[in-house]
Amino acid sequence: MVAAPLATGLAALTLAAASPSAPTPPPRPTPVLTGTERMVPYTRRSSLLAIAQQYSASPHTLRRINNFDTRGRQARPRRILVSTRAISPRPFPDGVVINLPAFRLFQLRKGEVVGSWPVALGRDFDRAWHNQTRWRTPIGTFRIRAKEWHPDWIVPKDLQKELKVPRERVPFGDPEYPLGEAKLVLTAQAINIHGTNSPRSIGRLASHGCIRMWNKAITDLYRQVRVGTPVALVYAPVQVVEQDGRVWLEVNRDVYGLAGDLHDRARTVIQGAGLAGRVDPYLVAKTVTGAPGIAVDVTATVTIAPTPRPSPPAPRPAAPVSEPATSPGRPATGSVQFRESPAP
Repeated sequence: MVAAPLATGLAALTLAAASPSAPTPPPRPTPVLTGTERMVPYTRRSSLLAIAQQYSASPHTLRRINNFDTRGRQARPRRILVSTRAISPRPFPDGVVINLPAFRLFQLRKGEVVGSWPVALGRDFDRAWHNQTRWRTPIGTFRIRAKEWHPDWIVPKDLQKELKVPRERVPFGDPEYPLGEAKLVLTAQAINIHGTNSPRSIGRLASHGCIRMWNKAITDLYRQVRVGTPVALVYAPVQVVEQDGRVWLEVNRDVYGLAGDLHDRARTVIQGAGLAGRVDPYLVAKTVTGAPGIAVDVTATVTIAPTPRPSPPAPRPAAPVSEPATSPGRPATGSVQFRESPAP
């Protein structure tokens, strides 16, 4: 694609704006803020997975925002922050949206979020095939092609050896059955939304491309969607939204390495939303660096006006010059005298 010269592009935009017959582009759908925050008692006997399942939060996000150690245990009993506050993309008013870097599925109805659950996604590296992108969950817009309750697991041939399952079909209820209670078949090839027999995998890159959910979550979603429902798989590690006078920023880790520098991405997203003068630069930088995976309030305490472009300095007026006194028949200093030549 060859970029047009700047003058041509500006002229085209001017003509399009001036022409009454030029179609007005539809407004870009804005994301929507959802979820809540609460403090929950946590002791050494508490199960982080059980707390996450109770509030539909990602256990790995809870570890991150509460500074847990690698075992998921606190040094002493305390209350922990449980947050499901997230920003949902809104490509359409009704359907299912999955933001891959956030590991979260949103159900939209009339433009509002009516359900939100953490998910697991496709792995980023296939050791058997030495292929970095083989099992990644794809990006795109698809539809639900079929709904299956307690379906058999049809094991692909290339997985039978890797998973040590020498069978082509595994029925529901078998100890090796991995799909949970239900399955939503997408129009994307070999990509489904289903339950799991590994609840600790939720919030991780763990599948062979499919979207895993906790069994209760997939049951709830199964009952609320229909065949033909659109499903958007988007990749938005940085999102910003304004709601009730506050600016919220969500930053997730670039799990597939597709976003580039997150600080640059955050700057672009905030400026594109017209909120550059409404955010606290320190809070933005802290959120981007930490990438907590939840929506954070980054509203500036004092609204920062955008820095105006400096205008060129005005020319200084010339100081009046007083003419020196001249004697008769003598030109003034610095002046030019034109004399008529005598006639020949």
